[in-house]
Parts: sequence; structure tokens; C-alpha cells
Amino acid sequence: MPWTSLSVYDALTEFNSAEKAQIDTQTGAAGNFAIILARVVAELRGDIRAGNFALDSNPALIPDALHASVIHIARWRFLNSLPLGKELLNAERRQAHDLALEKFRLIAAGKHQVEAPYNATAPAANWNAENKILGRLHPVPRPGAESGSTTAPYANPNGPADQGL
Repeated sequence: MPWTSLSVYDALTEFNSAEKAQIDTQTGAAGNFAIILARVVAELRGDIRAGNFALDSNPALIPDALHASVIHIARWRFLNSLPLGKELLNAERRQAHDLALEKFRLIAAGKHQVEAPYNATAPAANWNAENKILGRLHPVPRPGAESGSTTAPYANPNGPADQGL
């Protein structure tokens, strides 16, 4: 499944028409929901990075398989932020929120796999790791330095001297 962006419209489809009408009566509610949704998406991407999984180069994209979890968390936080939203909170929504948060924790710990995006950026590097392919990154020892001997500067001290060109 690909990584796609989650729009406010997609998330608002989780509310029924009576709930939408009640939310619409409160000023600025839709704008607040967009902010909360963006924060939850950023939180998920941070957990994906913490789990050392690859991220898509577009900061708005998340895995399709995690859209529902993002919606559950954003919906719960949004309803908690509204003065009249408390009556829309129920045990089922709380359980969905808690399960989604647990999934985020497992992703951050690297225990829940996340699908790789098409436009992946590399996961975080392991600091203090030595290069595996060394290409003249270390100084090359001079001849004779390996043996520690300085008495004979040439491999064959009895051989003829070098001839110039």
C-alpha cells in the first residue's frame, strides 16, 4: 500500500451527520481539527523515524495502513478540545484512541513494522560506526614502518642501488 496524505475531509467522514452539525455550531472548530490532525501526522512520522524506519520525502505523507490510527487519535484530541465535545466522547472512542497510541509506541520501539515508502529517505544512521568500505580514509603506512625496523631501508640491502631514468 502506498503512502498518502490524510485530509481533514477524510478524517471528518468518521463523524455522523448529527455530530458534524454539533461541531459546526462551534466557531473555529474545523480549523482546530486541521491543526490537531497535522500534529498527529507529525507525531506518527516522528515515531516512524524513532523506530529507524524509512520515511517518505514528503512530510505530509503517512502509510495508508495507519490512517485509521491517526484519525482515532486526532478525533479524541479534537473532541477533548471542544467545550461541547465532551458529550461525544464514549468508551469505544477512548479504546480506539488508546489502541492507536499503543501502535505508535510499538512503531517507535521498532516492534511494529511500517511499510516502506516509494520515495524513501534513509533512516537515521548509527553514530560512531566505522566505514565498511575504506577508500584511502586512513593514512597509508610508509614501507618499513610495519616491521618497526629502521636498520635496513630496503627490502634487499645487498641488492644493486636504484638506477635513475
